[in-house]
Amino acid sequence: AGTSVAVLQSDTRDHYRTFQMLERLLHAPPRLLQQLLFQIPPSRQAMLVQRYYAFEESFARELLGKKLSKGTKKDLDEISARTGVSIKSCRRQVGTPKLGGTPKSRGAP
Repeated sequence: AGTSVAVLQSDTRDHYRTFQMLERLLHAPPRLLQQLLFQIPPSRQAMLVQRYYAFEESFARELLGKKLSKGTKKDLDEISARTGVSIKSCRRQVGTPKLGGTPKSRGAP
């Protein structure tokens, strides 16, 4: 039969919590490789890091030719609305170059 609303809500909260823990590891790819909590094959870990740090085309087009500055960060709400890319993703993508190169150069697979 049907699944109760309480079970669905609990399951959804669990997934969000799991993603939050995983996202912290994605901020430092070498830690993702060393962790033991999530049993993720190395090839999947590499894919997760690659996709997490990938630029979305519509967002990248908006930034091409613009100098990244505090002004650019203020424009992210507008860029997010125009491109349909979430503001959180926009902020992550603007912050990615500051991490010191590509995920691979930071120790990612």
